Amino acid sequence: MAMVAIVCLLMTVTVTVLCAEIPPALEMRHTSRGDFIIGGIYPFRSSGTAEPCTSVPSRWAVEMSQTMIFAIQEINSDPSLLSGCRLGYDIRDDCRSEEFTLYTTTSLATGRQPLGAVVPAVGIPVGMIGPESSVHAIYAGKVASLYQIPIISYSATSDELSNKERFPYFLRTVPPDELQARAIVDILLHHDWRYVGLLYSADTYGIHGSLEVAKLAERNNICVAFSIAIREEPEPNEIEDIVARVGSFRHATVFVVFSFNRHMYDVLRAIHVAYPGRKLVCIGSDGFSGYGFLEYPSLANVTRGSFFVRLTQNTVPNVEKYIRSLGKGDIDEKEVTPWMSEYIDEWRAHYNCSNMTLCPIPFGDTQSNVYLAVYAYAHALHNFHQSRQSNGSCFNITGQMLLPYLLNGSFESEAGHVDFDSNGNSGGRYRLNQMQLSPDGQFERVGVGFWESHRVGNGLDLTPDAVRWPLGSPQPPMSLCMERCHPGFIVVPLEQKCCWGCRECPVNAIVVNDSRCQTCRAALWPDSNRSACEAIHPTSVDLNSGASIVLLSVSACGILSCVLTAAGLYHHRGHALIKATSRELSCINILGLTAAFASVYFLLARPSAASCLMAEAAISLSFTLIYAPTLLKVNRIFRIFQSSRRSVRRPRFVGPKHQMMLAFVFILIQVFASIMSASVAPSQPTILLPPDVRKYVELYCSFGEGFTASIAYNAAIILACCFYAFKTRKVPSNYNESKFIAVSVYSTLVLFLAVIPVYTTALQVLQKVATLSAALQMNASLTLALVYLPKLYGIHFAHELNVQEWRTTTAGNQIGSVSGTVNQMKPDSASDLTKQTNECAGTSSNGGPM
Repeated sequence: MAMVAIVCLLMTVTVTVLCAEIPPALEMRHTSRGDFIIGGIYPFRSSGTAEPCTSVPSRWAVEMSQTMIFAIQEINSDPSLLSGCRLGYDIRDDCRSEEFTLYTTTSLATGRQPLGAVVPAVGIPVGMIGPESSVHAIYAGKVASLYQIPIISYSATSDELSNKERFPYFLRTVPPDELQARAIVDILLHHDWRYVGLLYSADTYGIHGSLEVAKLAERNNICVAFSIAIREEPEPNEIEDIVARVGSFRHATVFVVFSFNRHMYDVLRAIHVAYPGRKLVCIGSDGFSGYGFLEYPSLANVTRGSFFVRLTQNTVPNVEKYIRSLGKGDIDEKEVTPWMSEYIDEWRAHYNCSNMTLCPIPFGDTQSNVYLAVYAYAHALHNFHQSRQSNGSCFNITGQMLLPYLLNGSFESEAGHVDFDSNGNSGGRYRLNQMQLSPDGQFERVGVGFWESHRVGNGLDLTPDAVRWPLGSPQPPMSLCMERCHPGFIVVPLEQKCCWGCRECPVNAIVVNDSRCQTCRAALWPDSNRSACEAIHPTSVDLNSGASIVLLSVSACGILSCVLTAAGLYHHRGHALIKATSRELSCINILGLTAAFASVYFLLARPSAASCLMAEAAISLSFTLIYAPTLLKVNRIFRIFQSSRRSVRRPRFVGPKHQMMLAFVFILIQVFASIMSASVAPSQPTILLPPDVRKYVELYCSFGEGFTASIAYNAAIILACCFYAFKTRKVPSNYNESKFIAVSVYSTLVLFLAVIPVYTTALQVLQKVATLSAALQMNASLTLALVYLPKLYGIHFAHELNVQEWRTTTAGNQIGSVSGTVNQMKPDSASDLTKQTNECAGTSSNGGPM
């Protein structure tokens, strides 16, 4: 591949030299004899016109060439360098053209003399200095590598030239674009500009510089929203397309301009015209910031507050005085280049000035890189001379022999320090300027800091007090394609590159790292900042609600009814109806009814460990107190009438004492179960979550597993009551208490079969509590109404009832209906059965107490 490249390059050079029309101005050169010749390539004239190489010489190029001559004269007069050997020079023009750069470099490398040249030949140079731009340096670097002659550029910065496989003989006294790109990215990072655009010239300087910026930006999490290349001579429609594309990225208020193309001005002006209200901040590279038209009001308004990276040039002592003296005739005319003479003549003619003191030529500050390049050759030649110990005589040297001494060379001069690395690059220091509006209303670039490659860590050294933002803002503008998300929103990517929007998290979720929604656990809710989950304060049943007031009122009425019923039973305790119902068991039964009504108060109280235990105990015991006596009653009636079929003898354990003992056994079993439940698996206050997601939880008593055992025990008692109530459904009407009991227990069974699914599926605490409370109240009320109200009614309103007659005249018929043999029974037997039943109930034959 290397041989193919060399052959192609030779063919190109041959065609260019032999076939192209060489402008006369390109053949102009300025030389000086010496032991070692250094070639100089400078862009004196421009090729942008119809007649190439015909423009007035560039002041900048004139200064560069005269600085080279100044440095060579200074070295030749220094006895400590080169040991008596002298440097000469051969300076030529490349007319700012790739083709002419190729021609000039080839002519220098081969020692070719222009046709009809009057300037004496000086021989083949040991090294060359130039050219100016990276585009031209690529051509010159190829030719230099082909002829194995070192070439040091004073202005070419493209990273492409650092490739030693392609450009082994190329060096430079300016830092590569890699360092400039680092400086630009450090500026972006310092101001937290994470969303930027990139405009670059479509040449090696812009392409490789922009690639380095893009690479460093990606490494530092900076998004390049758009990257647009601009040709040397863009058409109007191209500029329109560029402006439209820039406009589509409205959040990119900062963009990097890496360009040596002066037509970038047209692009920026078009952007300003299309979007007059859009304030842009530009980060301009060294090549772009060198143009003076940035101060034009039409462009400065666009780039106000922008930063420009400018390579720092050290002052070369006495060089300004030397150059200014050239026009006064104080210097040997042999040191004055023809381009300098032509420029002075044009200057005088333009200003109609014969005295240069009255109209001095402005002087730039970019000569130090040329000065350092000359000294780099001088020190390399000196070191080579010292290594060969040539005893003061000059020596022959080739570029191949000189190159290692250049790459390994390091020296200090009055213009600064030079230390080439293995790629032929040197470090750099950039001055940072900002476009600001001066108090007198003029736009100017003000120095606000520096960036140094040799500085450890971040090379940026910015002076905050010197920075000024448009409209007097204390903060830099934002360049970030991201919405400001309110609490409770996370950042999510949008369709447009590197743009982020906001998405709201669920109402019960917090935001983690602005990127993830995390749902709070049950009974927790996000705080006001949506950054942490907090416990929700649980609510209990509101005692002021309508349902609570109704339940509390009903329970109060129920308790009052129980008290009145107990008082009525006690007052009429000697009445036959009261005696027949078993006064002792009735007392226990009414106590259970009172407990049922009272348990509602525990259910409605704010749940706590104590209130939950009390509610569980009250419910469990109330059922046992109600239905254990009821079971004993219906069992006694069943046994009495069942035994009457066989004999008139009274069954065992139907007396009041035995009945009370059995009742206490039933109750003690429930008490023991309640104690075990409270010890092993007590009821606890529990959180009830609403079916919908909201900041609301309720507290209620969740009954423990022991409560299930108590309910099962009570259910067994109730089922037994149902069984005996069914068995005694055909007893004589004299004993119709069993029928009322049957209706009561049947109602209880149906009621709680309906309550259980409602309670377990209820979604609100009030529904659970109200359902259970209403069931307890209805059950107790039914028992009062069906078992005790008829008796009290009969006592107060059935005065005509003759109990003795009722007993003796109807016993035969009623008993007959039970046994089915009423016609066969003897009256004496019926009378004996009636007596037996009354005795079991605790009454005598005359209605008095036993």
